[in-house]
Amino acid sequence: MISTTTNRTLHAVGGATVIAMSLIAWPSPRPLAAQESRGSPETYAQRLVDRMVAVHADLDNVELAILSDASCATLAATERASDVGEKCDDDEYGPIRTGHPNVEKPTKEDPIYDITQALHDASGHLIGAVGMDIAPPSSGGGPAAVARARVLLRELEAQIPSRQRLYDMVSIGITKDAAAAVALSKVPGGTIQSGEFEREMGHWVYSFDLNVPGESGVREVLVDADDGQVVSLQHESAGAEAREAAQDTERSEAAEGDAKGEAREGAEAGYHVARTFTLGGRGGWDYLSLDTATDRLFIGRSDRVMVVDPANGRVLGEVSGLDRAHGVAFDYAAGRGFATSGADSTVVIFDLKTLQVLGRTAVDVDDDAILFDPVTRHIFTFDGDAHTASVVDPVSGSRLATIDLGAKPEFGVSDGQGHVYVNLESTSQIAEIDPVAMKVVREWPLAPCESPSGLAIDPVHHILFSGCHNQVMVMSDAVAGKVVASAPIGRGVDACRYDAGIGLAFASTGDGAITVIREDGPTKFHVVRTVKTQEGARTMELDPKTHHLYTVTARFAPAPPAGPGQRRRRPPMVPGSFTLLVLER
Repeated sequence: MISTTTNRTLHAVGGATVIAMSLIAWPSPRPLAAQESRGSPETYAQRLVDRMVAVHADLDNVELAILSDASCATLAATERASDVGEKCDDDEYGPIRTGHPNVEKPTKEDPIYDITQALHDASGHLIGAVGMDIAPPSSGGGPAAVARARVLLRELEAQIPSRQRLYDMVSIGITKDAAAAVALSKVPGGTIQSGEFEREMGHWVYSFDLNVPGESGVREVLVDADDGQVVSLQHESAGAEAREAAQDTERSEAAEGDAKGEAREGAEAGYHVARTFTLGGRGGWDYLSLDTATDRLFIGRSDRVMVVDPANGRVLGEVSGLDRAHGVAFDYAAGRGFATSGADSTVVIFDLKTLQVLGRTAVDVDDDAILFDPVTRHIFTFDGDAHTASVVDPVSGSRLATIDLGAKPEFGVSDGQGHVYVNLESTSQIAEIDPVAMKVVREWPLAPCESPSGLAIDPVHHILFSGCHNQVMVMSDAVAGKVVASAPIGRGVDACRYDAGIGLAFASTGDGAITVIREDGPTKFHVVRTVKTQEGARTMELDPKTHHLYTVTARFAPAPPAGPGQRRRRPPMVPGSFTLLVLER
């Protein structure tokens, strides 16, 4: 992405000549030339992606896909202008739904990493997805490329004050030659030693170092790329210039190790219960599901799904008409949510905006966990007593198939790449489902795990995390189909999550704890810490954007005595005590 010109006169201004010597490293003119060919003005989104590509040599293409009330579509692209206006597909909806990046590895025909990530504005609101074509890093392979993509994502998001700003029309700005003329006019007799396009002091600028006869060091001139005004003019001594070059090297090296550093920072800071909100309401609870598009937390509550703003604990509404509510899945393209109602073996379909029930679909007996698979765009329920999985079309609401699992299923996950995995609690195995063919393609044992419940996935390294009722978490290589490691956890696990952004896995347990486990490598894991929550807080959800964890519980009165020949009775929940716990690091 850097083009170098040697020994060629560019132009002269006021007797000062601009000479492109071997030290001049201009950004490739392709992105900026593409700007000029589109005419003026253009959208802020287009200018933003063009300049991201111009300033980063390892970034070959950027596409912004933005959510709107009606749909999701590409708003800006640096390489393929024809892509603008195209509807989002599974490459975008997958990261939007899960928060996990979609990674396409290099091939002989296309030797780059194509990485798509969920996109937020500077305030942290989910607004869509961004696809980046990144040159393979010198070392580290896929994990290093994903780490680099995260660094670029943060830089991009910091420049998006709001979704609406992306649609604003802005001027293209000035060319590099015009900026050079401005710089030379401020330093009479100077010649340009080097120039680059970068973001400094809150501006996109052309930065020039100029030599002046008889002076040591250089004059640095920053010219605003939008209006041509001089942002900064200062003299840099030879020593200061050397220190700046060293700092640039340090920043580059730090960026390559950013993901590992972030993981270490998260572990050192330590997760803790930062806030609690009393939600109240009748009935027990089951799964927690975060709508990442609107930051709403959906909680299965016996005869309904409670919808909460986890930032302040405010109850926003509910989805009614369920009988033993369990889990919730989302299809953002269809604008619908899906909730399992286990006692009547139905899936309740509701409008994501209004929460109004749109219909019900009968599935197999005792539907429990539920997920949306972005590859097939189908809903999968896991039906405990029936030992099956049911497949539902989210648009028509029709039941498409029933998959025989041969054992009682618990939680399931999709890797977003054509594989669905589910824990088999009664046989202590994992089953892999082909979601297109709608059939089980293989199973493998989870020993030393017994009765797996919660399940999470690292989709980049293809690692599955199964939480087991004999107080261990086992890690499986989903490609090889075998257990590669295990770690101790608490008693009564019901949920597992994996945060791809910081490389940590979590298991929440009913004894009032969340175990935090670091993924050090494909077969190396260790317990970072065990965080005390509250008795009964067995289920959990993760916000991949903020890295916050959510869990819920309640207070319980003493259990009533059991009569002769009766089983031990459960303690009753104290009315109004149902509580949301927010864990931060």
